[in-house]
Amino acid sequence: MPSAPAGTRCALWERVSDAHQDTAAQHGALVQEAERRGLTVVRVFDVTASGYHGQQEHQFSKLVDGLSRRQYSVVICWAIDRLTRQGVSETLQAVSRITKAGGTLLSLQEPWIETSGELRDLLVAIVGWVANFESRRRSERIKSG
Repeated sequence: MPSAPAGTRCALWERVSDAHQDTAAQHGALVQEAERRGLTVVRVFDVTASGYHGQQEHQFSKLVDGLSRRQYSVVICWAIDRLTRQGVSETLQAVSRITKAGGTLLSLQEPWIETSGELRDLLVAIVGWVANFESRRRSERIKSG
């Protein structure tokens, strides 16, 4: 992706899974990245919801709606697994929804997301699979005591 012009409006996507966590660390890093790129933060989505169960979907739809309405054109997240942990298909769909709404997705943990083509799709799919697998394993460990 070519770098966005200075002053381009962006949204920050911050998500944690439960109320025992907070997004402070994500927020600081995301704001720094926006500043480094000369982007203007106009919206912050601070979401506390399970990415595994899709509970973040309502807020994610608002994020995509803001892109469609041209309120911002860039979304910065900590990592792609902050969008969803539901699996490969859902992760590819989340990234596609951002792109189809006219947005550019930036990820602090996956800078390769700024490329395009089949390799990007493959890497997004792998990240989606790993996030889902990790969530399922953590759930199994919690249930087994």
